[in-house]
Amino acid sequence: MIMSREPTIQDVFNLIQDSIQRNADHFAKQDARFDKQDEVFAKQDARFDKQDERFATHDARFDEIDQKFQDVLEAINTFATHVEERLDGHDRQFVTMQLQMNKIQNTMVTKDFLENKLADFKGELVVLSRKGNTKLSVLIDELVDQHVLDAKTAVKILALEPFPQIHLS
Repeated sequence: MIMSREPTIQDVFNLIQDSIQRNADHFAKQDARFDKQDEVFAKQDARFDKQDERFATHDARFDEIDQKFQDVLEAINTFATHVEERLDGHDRQFVTMQLQMNKIQNTMVTKDFLENKLADFKGELVVLSRKGNTKLSVLIDELVDQHVLDAKTAVKILALEPFPQIHLS
């Protein structure tokens, strides 16, 4: 019998079977590689989940800080409003005091004016005292002339301050 080089159905079937086996082995290796990649991805997912948890914790902390910051801003705003109201009141008082001070300054007597007035008043008092002294002198002369006072008593009285008179008689 002559053998022919043509593959038989069994040969084709064996080749297909070998090919299927090689493909199955190849797919098994690929599945194992994919399983390893899935494990790597699972680990990465776990790490990302942990990062997400940390970010969530940080977000919560930032939300707390934001709320506290808002509370502080509100308190500062309330305080600033209160201070501004007080300063406005002080400004009004200051303006009122300034107007009163200006009125006082406008009506206030200066030192020179007061010194001039006092000098004038002193002069008027001296004139009135002289007139009174003159009247006293005339009265004493009349009392001496009428012999009610003696000359010695008259000289003593006229020698008294504020305008002493010395008689050379």
